[in-house]
Amino acid sequence: MNNLKKTSAQLIEEVERLREQLLSRPLVPSAKSNEINGSQWEKDMGRQYLDIAGVIILALNRKGEITLINKKGCELLGYSDKDLIGKNWFDCFLPVRIREDVKTVFSRLITGEIEPIHYHINPILEKGGSERIIAWYNTLKKDELGATIGIISSGEDITSQKQAVAALRESEERYKTLIRTSPDAAPVTRYSDKDVDRLLK
Repeated sequence: MNNLKKTSAQLIEEVERLREQLLSRPLVPSAKSNEINGSQWEKDMGRQYLDIAGVIILALNRKGEITLINKKGCELLGYSDKDLIGKNWFDCFLPVRIREDVKTVFSRLITGEIEPIHYHINPILEKGGSERIIAWYNTLKKDELGATIGIISSGEDITSQKQAVAALRESEERYKTLIRTSPDAAPVTRYSDKDVDRLLK
C-alpha cells in the first residue's frame, strides 16, 4: 500500500513537472529552435487563413493548372484538393461554350499582351456538371524578377443573386405582358370623395 501511494505521488509529481515544461515553451516555434518546424507552422497557418475565407481562393500556373485551392473552392467544386492540384482549370471546370475564349484571355494576360482584368464574372462547372456563377477578383503572380508566373484569384459564388434577379425580371415581364394583353385590364385611377359621390348620383 505504501508503494502504491509513493507511485501515485511520483506520477502526480511527474505530471506537474511536464505541465510546467509545456507551459514554459513558446507557443510559436522560433526560427532559432527549429527552422523546419517554424516554416511548417507558417505554412499550416497560411493554409488555415485560406480555409476560413468565405470565398474561393485559387492559384494557377502559366499553363492554367491549379497550384492552390482552398477549402471553399474544393467544397464548391465537389472535389478534394488532392484531386484538384495539377488539373487544368479551363479544361476541367469551365463550360465548353466559354472555354476557348477564357483560355485566350488568360494566355494574353500571362504573356503581358493585355492589362490585367481585376474583376469578371463567369460560370464554372461543379462535379455533377451543374453551373455556378462566380464573381472573380484577380491579380498576377510574379517571380523575384517580375516575370508573370501565374494568377491568384478570389471568387464569390453569386449564383443565388443572379437567379433572384433573373426571376424578378421574368416576373415583371409576365406582369407587363398580362396588363398589355388582358381585355379586362383597366387603368387604376385614384378618385377623390367628391368624384365618387358625383359618379354614384
